[in-house]
Amino acid sequence: MERNFTREAEESVDVWFVRWKASYMELRKLYCTKSYKKRQFDLKRSLQRELDLGLTAILSWAGKRRDEKSDGTLLFTLGDSPIGKPGKVGYYSKFSRYLLKRLQELGYAVLYVDEYMTSQVFPGGHSTVLSGENRIRIKYCRALQIHINRDLLGGENMADIGAAQVQGRSRPAYLVRDAKITVSQ
Repeated sequence: MERNFTREAEESVDVWFVRWKASYMELRKLYCTKSYKKRQFDLKRSLQRELDLGLTAILSWAGKRRDEKSDGTLLFTLGDSPIGKPGKVGYYSKFSRYLLKRLQELGYAVLYVDEYMTSQVFPGGHSTVLSGENRIRIKYCRALQIHINRDLLGGENMADIGAAQVQGRSRPAYLVRDAKITVSQ
């Protein structure tokens, strides 16, 4: 089908246009069929259902229902990932924008946080972070002698940053870009 839309070098424009028009009409017929429209509707509905399930899961972690308005006791802290467009960044960015829109509609406060060093430094300023056996996901702190998942580490640090911003304080010193922190790899 794609070949019919491409003009050959030795072919005249008139011949190519007749071939192109026939292919276009064939595709138009396909796109206007009930079965195609139903598939597209089902796809859109299933993608929307995935977004709704993600929102429900996030709110249930906080002990809230999806249709429950904010009572002012909950703050969401998001990293700087929602800046991109879904076509460039991927589906995660689409979900982040959906999440932001729905949370704001429900009245929840949302803060954007620079993710710098949040998954590399233990909360409280313990700066000796080493990679564990699973070098990408698990981190090890010599001072505390524990292993921890870097996503959990990042979540804890982002919560600390969000709490500091709400209380009017600056970002914790161990998460400031210019801070002199030694991170062992």
